[in-house]
Amino acid sequence: MKKDLVEVINRQRSGTLAEYTAEPNVITEDIEDKVFDIVDGKGTTVTIKRNAGEGTATYFNGDEQHVYKLRFIRYEDYLNQFEKWTKGLGRADYIVYDCSGSNAHFIIHELSDGKVGSKLSKARTQLFATLHLLFDAPRIKAFIESFSNKTCVLTAGSAPVCSPNGMADGFNQIYNMLPDPIPINAKLITNRGFKAFETRNIKL
Repeated sequence: MKKDLVEVINRQRSGTLAEYTAEPNVITEDIEDKVFDIVDGKGTTVTIKRNAGEGTATYFNGDEQHVYKLRFIRYEDYLNQFEKWTKGLGRADYIVYDCSGSNAHFIIHELSDGKVGSKLSKARTQLFATLHLLFDAPRIKAFIESFSNKTCVLTAGSAPVCSPNGMADGFNQIYNMLPDPIPINAKLITNRGFKAFETRNIKL
């Protein structure tokens, strides 16, 4: 992202702008907890991780036999630093991928406040714009396509929440309590090999 996406941004820039030459900052955080929440960390450098039930979205990370090492990239913060070079370009909050070596999961995650009905159209645009930019960088596209499960997730304030009490106890049994994710109909996303869902509970 420090080189390949900069090249894409420069190719797509307005003709009135000079090339962007600074090295962008890529803020990442690795999380290996079995169950955890995340929040929107935009504009801060503190951890996005929260205890289960204390954040905006809950990750159920693997099972008792295997827990993934998940790398969260603050994609919105990444694009924001380009300022006028990426003005008007849709952007999701996070890029998340399994960096434990199994290439099991690649996720683009958008967090939104408020009811999903008022956010869905914009969220589709943000998720697709993120995919479009990433896929315009051949090495990043190849990296994404190496993952077996590729998902775009929208978490909105009105999404169903499961009880945080005892989430880490009887880890496999908690899956039976999770509400089903709601599919998002977005061919511009699914045509690129991704599934798209609206949910607060991300089960890996």
